[in-house]
Amino acid sequence: MPVFGVARTIVDVFRYRNILGLDVGLKGLREALRKRKVTPAEVTKLAIARGAWKIIEPYMAALTIDS
Repeated sequence: MPVFGVARTIVDVFRYRNILGLDVGLKGLREALRKRKVTPAEVTKLAIARGAWKIIEPYMAALTIDS
């Protein structure tokens, strides 16, 4: 899978969670937010555009509750 950017890669991992595993997506999302490689807005925008928002939304809410 080509890498286009951190946010898009995270969204694509969630889209292909059945092949790659949900834990890979969760760890990537958590680390990218923690290290400030992406903003929640970037991930949200791409998730909506790529049709993965319903999958990512609960995890995003849980990880950004303090932000």
